[in-house]
Amino acid sequence: MDRSPRFGDGVKPYFETLVNQRVSYVTAALHGNHDRDWPRDDGSLRSKLADNGIDVDTVRDPWGNPYRARFGIDGRFQTIEFISAGPDQQFGTHDDLTAPPVRHEWFAPYRHSIATMSASMTSPAEQRVRQPKVKSEPEQGTPRVREYFPETLVWAPRLETGPDGRGRLDFRLAGSITTWKLEAIASTAAGAIETAAVDIRAFQPFFVDHSLPPILTEGDEIQLPVAVRNYEKKEQPVELTMQPADWAELRGATGRHLQVPPSQSATEVFSLRAAHPVTGGKLRIDAVGGAAPDAIEREVTVHPDHRQNVATASGLLSDSMSLVVSLPEDLIGQPTAELKVYSSLLRHVVESIAGGMHRPYGCAEQTTSSTYPSLMLLRLLKHSGVASHPRSGEAAKYLEEGLSRLAGYRGGDGSFTYWGNGPGDLSLTAYVLRFLTDAKELSGTDDRFSSSVKPAPVEDSVIQSANAWLAGRQAPDGSWNGGRTLDGSSTGETAGIALTLARAGARGPASKALRYLAERKESVSSEYATAATALLALELGDRAAAAPWLDRLRRTVKNANSKAHWEFAGETPFHGWGLPGQLEASALAIQALLLTGDRGDAALATDGLAFLLDKTDGYGVWYSGHTTVQVLDAVLAAAGREHPAEGRAQVVVNGHVVGPIELPAAGSMGGPVTIAIPAFLRSGANRIDIQNARVAVMRAQIVATYFGPWTSGAAVDLSSPIHMRVDFDKTRLRLGESVTCRVDVARRRGTGMLLAEIGLPPGVDVDRGSLEDARSKSNGHLNSFEILPDRLIVYLWPADRASFRFRFQPRFAMSAKSAASDVYDYYNPEARSVVAPVRFRVE
Repeated sequence: MDRSPRFGDGVKPYFETLVNQRVSYVTAALHGNHDRDWPRDDGSLRSKLADNGIDVDTVRDPWGNPYRARFGIDGRFQTIEFISAGPDQQFGTHDDLTAPPVRHEWFAPYRHSIATMSASMTSPAEQRVRQPKVKSEPEQGTPRVREYFPETLVWAPRLETGPDGRGRLDFRLAGSITTWKLEAIASTAAGAIETAAVDIRAFQPFFVDHSLPPILTEGDEIQLPVAVRNYEKKEQPVELTMQPADWAELRGATGRHLQVPPSQSATEVFSLRAAHPVTGGKLRIDAVGGAAPDAIEREVTVHPDHRQNVATASGLLSDSMSLVVSLPEDLIGQPTAELKVYSSLLRHVVESIAGGMHRPYGCAEQTTSSTYPSLMLLRLLKHSGVASHPRSGEAAKYLEEGLSRLAGYRGGDGSFTYWGNGPGDLSLTAYVLRFLTDAKELSGTDDRFSSSVKPAPVEDSVIQSANAWLAGRQAPDGSWNGGRTLDGSSTGETAGIALTLARAGARGPASKALRYLAERKESVSSEYATAATALLALELGDRAAAAPWLDRLRRTVKNANSKAHWEFAGETPFHGWGLPGQLEASALAIQALLLTGDRGDAALATDGLAFLLDKTDGYGVWYSGHTTVQVLDAVLAAAGREHPAEGRAQVVVNGHVVGPIELPAAGSMGGPVTIAIPAFLRSGANRIDIQNARVAVMRAQIVATYFGPWTSGAAVDLSSPIHMRVDFDKTRLRLGESVTCRVDVARRRGTGMLLAEIGLPPGVDVDRGSLEDARSKSNGHLNSFEILPDRLIVYLWPADRASFRFRFQPRFAMSAKSAASDVYDYYNPEARSVVAPVRFRVE
C-alpha cells in the first residue's frame, strides 16, 4: 500500500512551482539544440548539459534529491520530463512531481517505442508506402496501455532522400483506433513535383475507450461513459476496471462485469469527482476480455476552484534595497513567489527576448512582432562577439520562418498588407521595412555563426522597393497620412515613418518630413510624436532641429520615486493606448535622451528605464509584441552604458533568511539569477530585503502567484474601458438538451482587436454552425474563432459594441463549472473584463 503523504489544498501547486524552478536553467540549456544533438537517453543528456557547463549531479529537487529524466515523443516533438520523488524521496508514490516537459521539434530517427514507415519518392509509378509492422498483442491479462493521442501524428517539413530517391521517416504510432491519412510532397532539384497519399489504419478487434475532458475544475463531478467495442465473432465477457487516481475520488464500484455481443459495443458509466488540482493527471481504465486485453490512459489538468492572481514588485538596486509585495486578506492556500535578480541590463534584455520568442504567426504585424525577438537575440550575439546561445538555433529558425511568411504579405508595388491582399498600409510597411533592415545586418558571411544559425539573406530589392513605395506616398509638404491620427493630426505617423526611413538610409524623404514637423511643432501635442521627432533629428545628425523637441521632453516628463515616464492620450500606430502607449512614448524619449551626451539627460533616461522595467510582466515582456519591441530598443540602447555587477547578495523575506544569491561574472550572457521564495509570504505587506555590502546590482523583481475566492475582484467594473456580459439560457438541463450562450461586449476606448474567451463546462460539443451563422451576421465584428477544450476564443473588431450567440451540448451528466470568461484588448491587455465561472448541472 502506498503510504506516501498527500498534499493538502494549495500546497501541491507550491511544490510544483519549486520543482519547475529548480530545473528551469536545465530546460533553458536544452532549448534550441538541433535534431542530432537532442538527448535521447541519460548518457547523452549528461553530455549535452556538460557542454553547457551544467553538472547533472548538482541538479537537485527542493528536498536535495536528484531528478529522474523520462524521454518520449509527443506528435512531432521529442520530450524530456524531469520527475521529483517528492518529500517521501520514493518514486512511484502519490507525492511525485513532474515539471512540464521540454519539447523539441524533431525529424531524426528516434529509438524509443516508434513505428517505422518508408516512402519512395522516385516517380509516380513507384510511389508507395509500406504499412508499419505492429507488434503482436500481449498475452491475456497483461493489457497494453494506449496513452498517446496526438491530433497530428507526424509533421516533417523537410525530408532529404538519398541518390535512389528514397527517404526514411521514423515516428511513433499513436494509440488512437482510427485511420490516419499520410500525404507527401516531393520535389526534384530540377523543380519537378510529385505527391503521394496513403491511409494508415490503426485497428484492433477489441478495445476500450472513454472521453475524459482534458480540463476540469476542482470539485467537478462527472458521469463518464466508458465504451467497450467487440469486433470479434463471438460474445466476450469483460472485466472493466477504473484504476485509482490520486487527483480523483471514484464514486461507486470501480469494477464492472459485462457481456459484449459479437460486432457490438457496450457502455458503462463511472462516477468520479475531481478532488485535487493536478497538471498531467492520469486516468486509466482496463478492459480484460477478447483475444487480448486493452487499457486506455488519458491525461487531465484540474484547475483550482479559485481565482489566480499575480502580484509583482521591482526596483533598482544599489548596495541594498527592499521590495514590498502586498497580498489580500482572503488568500486561499500558500502563495508562491520567485525573486529575480539582474546583475546587468543585458541580462534583463536576454530574458525579455527569450520571453517574447515565438513561432511566427498571424497577420503581417503579428508576424513581424513575434519574429523580432529572435532577430534581436541574433543581433545581440553578433554585437557581443558571442558565437552561440542555447536558443540561437531556435531564433534562426524562427527568423527564417518569419521572413518567409512576410513574403506572402508583400504587394506587387513593394508595400506590405496585413493579410496579403488589398492596398498597402503605410505604418505597417514602415514597420516591416525596419525589421528587414535590421535582418539585413545578419546577412552575408560571418564566421562566428554556424551555417545552421545563419538566417536566410534579405534581398536588397525588397528593402529598396519598400523604401521607394513609402517615399512615393509622401505628400508634397513632407507628411504621410495613412489614417493614424495619433494626436489628432498626421504628425505622429509622419515622425514614425520618417524615423524608419532615416535608419534605413533614405535621408531625403526623412529630412523633408523633419522640415514638415518643425513647421508645425507648436501644434504637436503628443509626446509620442515629440519623442519620435527628436529621435529623427538626432538620427539625421541635426542637433539644432532636435533641441526644441528635447526641451519639450524635459518639460513634460512625469517623475516620481525615481521613475520617469511620458503621458500619451492617443493611439500608437498599432492601436496601443493607455499604459502601452505610455511605454512606447517613453521608450522613444529615452532613446533620444541617451543620444544627447548630456549628463542630466542620461540621469533622466535612467529614471525612464526604471519605469519601463517596473512594468514588465512575469515573463519579462511588455504587453503586445510591438510594445515589447519598442521598449527593448530603449533598454538595448542603455545596456552598453552600465557596469555589470558580480559577487553575492543576501535575501531576507519577512525576517527569514532565504539564502545568498551568487551573481555571475561580468560580461557573461544569460538571464536573471532566480530564487524560489519558501512559505514565508502571508496576507498583507511582505518585505523582501536584498542586502549586498560589496557591489551594486542592476535590478530585482519579485513575482508572487496566489489564489483567492471568485467573489474577490470578480465583479464586473462597469467603468472599465471594456465590459463583457455572458448569459446562458439554462444551467440546469437534461442530457441531450442544448445551451444557448449570448455574449455582449462593449468598449469605451481603443480601436484594436479584442480577444474574448468564453468559458465552457467540461465535455461539451460546440455547434460550429451557430458560430458560422454568428460570424456572417456580425458585420465584420466577429473575425474568427477557435474552439478549445474549456473555452471558445473569439477575435472581435467592434467599433463600440458587439453581440453574438452560439450553442453547445453536453456529452454526459455532470455537476461542473465552466472556465472563467475574459475579454481584453490585444494591444493593451490591462484593459479587460472577467466573468466568474458558472456551475452547470446536467442530469
